[in-house]
Amino acid sequence: MFLFDICFPSTSEHFKKRGRRGLPATDSRRWPSLAVYKVVMWAAINTCLALVSQLGLDWILTNATGCRSMLRLTTNMPMPWGTFWKILFAFFGREVLTYLSHRWLLHWRTDAYVGFDVVPVYLSSWHRSWYHSLHTLYPFTAHYDHPGAYIFGRFLPQYIPVVFMRMHCLEYFLYITIVSLEELCVYSGYGTDLTRLSIGVSSKWFIGGWEVQAHEHLMNRRINFSPWGLGDALAGAFQGERVSPPRPQSQPSQSRSQLEAQRGQYHVTARDMTRRR
Repeated sequence: MFLFDICFPSTSEHFKKRGRRGLPATDSRRWPSLAVYKVVMWAAINTCLALVSQLGLDWILTNATGCRSMLRLTTNMPMPWGTFWKILFAFFGREVLTYLSHRWLLHWRTDAYVGFDVVPVYLSSWHRSWYHSLHTLYPFTAHYDHPGAYIFGRFLPQYIPVVFMRMHCLEYFLYITIVSLEELCVYSGYGTDLTRLSIGVSSKWFIGGWEVQAHEHLMNRRINFSPWGLGDALAGAFQGERVSPPRPQSQPSQSRSQLEAQRGQYHVTARDMTRRR
């Protein structure tokens, strides 16, 4: 999708939900600037960093401490019903942990320094100067952030539920595949029905609504901290589509000439009724 956006911008903007503003390069130039390639580079670095961190934690756990690995590497195939509940619990855990880390670590108030919040202050400043410097969402922005903020805000909330349940490697691969497809649809910026799979479902609780929530968080840093909005809805920080009630239309004020014309018409009608009698 990113190659399609930069190679065919005039065609891609017709499918973008925000038109020209949803492209990586918003100016009249055909090719994007170096800032866009910087986003791609750091997104790839963060992805590799998450993979290395996962392998490093597993190596330390198995070799240094002598414990079992974080994932089950057995030949026994997991049962479908158990896989479904584990993946569902992993998504729910990711939702809660992402809200907590995003709200209380990456968006800590940097002006309220009290001496013991050094890590949240640095993470918040990095997250604000890196991720929130973007003008819109497009592919690769899902993994663009300062490496420290990326580890605490995206990798750990996504990996801790897997370690807690000690998923099978096949279950973990399926979980990562679903997460990757979700990020591809949410951060692509396309507003077609291909990315809005909310047929018969409220749009704010499915992919079309998640994309709106992610863009609103990018523009307004005080709302929509979790991927699906469940954590924000429970904590009262959810900003959905609100329809304001219609305002009563006030009657236009009548001029003095119109009032006098109505009075004259009333007197004429009264005279006619007297004559008929």
